Amino acid sequence: APFFSNRQSSVALARPGSMAPWLDDIIGDWQDDKGNQYQVRKDADGTSCSVRTTRKNGHVVLTRAMLKFDVKSDLLMWGRSYYLQTEAYDHSKVYWKPLKNVPPYTWYRLYSEEAIVEAVPDWHGWVDGDRSVPTLEQVVGSWRDDDGAIYKITMDESGWSCSASIERQDGRRYEARETIKCYADGGLCWADAYFLEPVEGDGSSICWTSIKSGRGFWWESVPDQGAFVVTRSTLQALLAQMVGQWKDEECSVYNVTMDDSGDSCTVEIQRPDGRTRVSKGLLKYSTKMESVMWGRSYYLDVQGAGDVVWVHTGQGKSFRWLLVHKSWAQANLEKLVGTWQDQDENLYTVTLDSPAISCSVQLDRLDGMSRHLQSMLKADSDAKCIWWGAGYSVELAPGWPEV
Repeated sequence: APFFSNRQSSVALARPGSMAPWLDDIIGDWQDDKGNQYQVRKDADGTSCSVRTTRKNGHVVLTRAMLKFDVKSDLLMWGRSYYLQTEAYDHSKVYWKPLKNVPPYTWYRLYSEEAIVEAVPDWHGWVDGDRSVPTLEQVVGSWRDDDGAIYKITMDESGWSCSASIERQDGRRYEARETIKCYADGGLCWADAYFLEPVEGDGSSICWTSIKSGRGFWWESVPDQGAFVVTRSTLQALLAQMVGQWKDEECSVYNVTMDDSGDSCTVEIQRPDGRTRVSKGLLKYSTKMESVMWGRSYYLDVQGAGDVVWVHTGQGKSFRWLLVHKSWAQANLEKLVGTWQDQDENLYTVTLDSPAISCSVQLDRLDGMSRHLQSMLKADSDAKCIWWGAGYSVELAPGWPEV
């Protein structure tokens, strides 16, 4: 099967250059289709916006730095589930398109006479603090707990609660209607028994804490099989895993390099008899085939790390590649594979993902709590850097193997 699937063909309108135009366009007062209202103001650092949400029932949620610009994909993101799409000649409405299988939103701009809340003179007075208030939008999607149960969370029609479809490992299924609700003073609760801790990092892990016992349990995000957007950054990541030197079963050598455009790869072919040929832009991603293509006749089928097969779209013969020289991403990620301990004696077990453009981490804390962080370490081949989430880059200390 193709190693990557593109589930959605629409692409967000991207603006080159700085993030300022994006943030300036979204600042102001808005209302969605359900009557919920949103006040958006730019944060002091100029790289994000905070949102004051007034639900139709009067409930108010204040969220710091909810809207952030993602430089790699050139998109303005609402949390981690939605990206902004605008119309070139209509600034009265914007669209929040989902990156997962969740409903889209449309915002309509409000003017002063329509807004139900007055302008706030000291906007930062209600968004101060280091920890953001969790919102319903952050929990919408699919999650897996430590016991392997799957939770599919959907927003309710009211806009101030979420329902859950739960599937246990033994196959039992449950439906929990309106089980996640907003507290009157902000935050979320599950069935009046658990509260959601502030969401940190990229939001792929969240923790519910028991109100009675104080015990927490973690959810890890599960990619939905629904809509997915191939942005420029994800496309480059797909092609980056092909960069390197490969050899087929007839001893031909293939040197693959990324093109300057970032949306294709050039292949230099060296035959055993010494003949050489360079095919520019030979490898490209096809939305129709949902895979990386060799020209128009072969699609990529990944067998494992450093082992791929080019499958003919018709009756032609397939051929296999084995990696000779590893890509920068794989070579450097492999340095981190193993078990590590930090200064607080927490343990981190790092394993290489397939394809080899990221690593997952099993975190075992000293207090006994465990978390699995899927694809937490990601390689940026262009910047020659490995990232832990979105906030930390990995550096080798002088006394390697310390990082």
